[in-house]
Amino acid sequence: PVPTGQLPDWLKKSETLPTQQVKTTNPYLERTLGELSHTANQLISGEEGVHFSGLLQALDVRSKLLGFALLIGVSTGTHSAVVLVTLFAVAALLAFASRLPMLTLGKRLAGIVMLFGVAVALPVLLWGAFSQEGRGVAATLLLRLLVIPSWVVLLTSTTRWSVLLSGLHRLGMPKSVTALL
Repeated sequence: PVPTGQLPDWLKKSETLPTQQVKTTNPYLERTLGELSHTANQLISGEEGVHFSGLLQALDVRSKLLGFALLIGVSTGTHSAVVLVTLFAVAALLAFASRLPMLTLGKRLAGIVMLFGVAVALPVLLWGAFSQEGRGVAATLLLRLLVIPSWVVLLTSTTRWSVLLSGLHRLGMPKSVTALL
């Protein structure tokens, strides 16, 4: 038996495994992987906008959650390209009024649209590429894919994650659900 607070002998041994030096001969690959890593880090952290003093940062989290849920619902339910473009313009104006860095928001949205846009719209385009209806459905899906994440990115960029979870709980979401987030 090992006394309390002591490490066993086998754990004290430091056997280092031989490491291989990986020599990359492709600077393009290194740069691309570095940029992807940097972008992923920005997407995950995403709280740089909470420090600005803007319109959305000043609102109560519960009103933001309810308002954004309503806007996401409208974005999901509409079939009108005009309404979707208008909602995207409103999101852009709110981002500007909240003093968020537009380039960062644009990169986030472009990444989401490129990642999921191909998966969502490509089958529709291939299925109905030659019909007016098929092109219209694909355009509506892509517009939704641009508008809905813009609301989510605005919400998460202007609200600290802990405050967001607290607001969800105050609106009645069970703690077990918010703990999963």
